[in-house]
Amino acid sequence: MARSIGFDHVGGSATSFVWDLTDVAERVQDDQWVQVGPGAIDILVVGGGGAGGGGVAYPSTQGGGGAGGFVVSSSVVVDVGIPYVIEIGAGGLSTGSGSSVNATPGGNSVFKTSAETTNIVAYGGGRGGQQRYSSQPAGDGGSGGGGGLYNTASAYNDGSAGSATTFPTGQQGFPGGTAGANGRGAGGGGAGGAGQPTTLPYPQRGIGGSGATNNFKTGSNIIYAGGGGGNAYPPIQRAPGGGGKGNNGSNVFPATADRFGVDGLGGGGGKGGHGGSGTIVLRYPNLSLDPTFISGAAEKNTYSTFKSFTFTSNAVIQFT
Repeated sequence: MARSIGFDHVGGSATSFVWDLTDVAERVQDDQWVQVGPGAIDILVVGGGGAGGGGVAYPSTQGGGGAGGFVVSSSVVVDVGIPYVIEIGAGGLSTGSGSSVNATPGGNSVFKTSAETTNIVAYGGGRGGQQRYSSQPAGDGGSGGGGGLYNTASAYNDGSAGSATTFPTGQQGFPGGTAGANGRGAGGGGAGGAGQPTTLPYPQRGIGGSGATNNFKTGSNIIYAGGGGGNAYPPIQRAPGGGGKGNNGSNVFPATADRFGVDGLGGGGGKGGHGGSGTIVLRYPNLSLDPTFISGAAEKNTYSTFKSFTFTSNAVIQFT
């Protein structure tokens, strides 16, 4: 019969014993002998959503912000006793007013070792485009921002869409929509689909791209990283995955809360709205010990044979 060298964890003695594999399996099953180190874990990384284009001059031409990048990595090998750094991407901001509005992209979310031998990055979403005075094109990112008409050499042109970044880790989301000549803002891209362009005739649909699902946190699917709605008519509702709502061109600024991307889901902001912050979720078997927190905190969930740790702010941990 095969034998295995073990340690008397039950009695707490420092004496070494020889264990049958059957004995080992029974003790693990009875939670008397806890597995040391998770070995391999599943990881979800979502970047921060980009802000929606803003401004009050010619207010109908702002695009929605792109959602944060969405990265799922399964069976990632991790080491015991080595610090792992967790960085959560902030949502992009839509700041200023009138002729000095500025929309910014979302921040990257990162799971890595200090030496970056493990380095998983979800890129922040691109900002939404806007025109006139504080003109800026839609930005690239994990998902691209939606286009808005913007001023180039005193001529009004169609607003191009922001692209979804693919280098170096592959596709993390989809591009934003393109703003058509009707002068409305397009939707930002999401992790599950592209933002919709504006179209004629009415209704003009600048809907943010759909989000993508993942079940690592609770065992049930949660939708993450929806694109923000652009300025279209009628007002666009909150996109799946926490993307902010667009509107129909009102001069209300700053944006109301329903145009913000949802924090912890990485949704893009709607017109004039901030993007939602990202998240990182770690999942591994229940029999493994919890990580040691050098700094920061996480929400713990236990279900089936798994447990998960959800991070919405920066942290440093070690596996034990």
